[in-house]
Amino acid sequence: MILYQDTYSEIIFWPDTGQLYLKWRCEPSESDLLRIYEKAIGFAGSTRARSLVVDNSIGFTVTIAMQRSLASLAIRQLHVVEVRKFARVTPSDVFQEIITHKVLDEINALSGKCIEVAYFHNLEEAKAWANQPTAQEERQKN
Repeated sequence: MILYQDTYSEIIFWPDTGQLYLKWRCEPSESDLLRIYEKAIGFAGSTRARSLVVDNSIGFTVTIAMQRSLASLAIRQLHVVEVRKFARVTPSDVFQEIITHKVLDEINALSGKCIEVAYFHNLEEAKAWANQPTAQEERQKN
């Protein structure tokens, strides 16, 4: 079900899988990026989403300033969500992957939450990975 739609993005929630999907339609300004991520985090909390897939296959570059702002937002808001997996879909860009990985490691450390993170160039692979149990859930089964 579509929860939100504007010029920059759309946010969809699939109740059967507990997956929240944020698709970027065009490059946002920093303020629009933060506004839309704040909406996505709010929806993740209200829907009790278990995973978040962010599709940036259009390939806009998230600047260092944007990464810092997103990290700050995430640290302030992660306590309201149950998200355990975060998948990011991007065109091949090693620099963006390294920066995002470092920022998300810091978010996990500062927030006290452990969210599994993976990067993909294929949306269907990202969705499939996000629907699988976390490593911790797998260990608890055995």
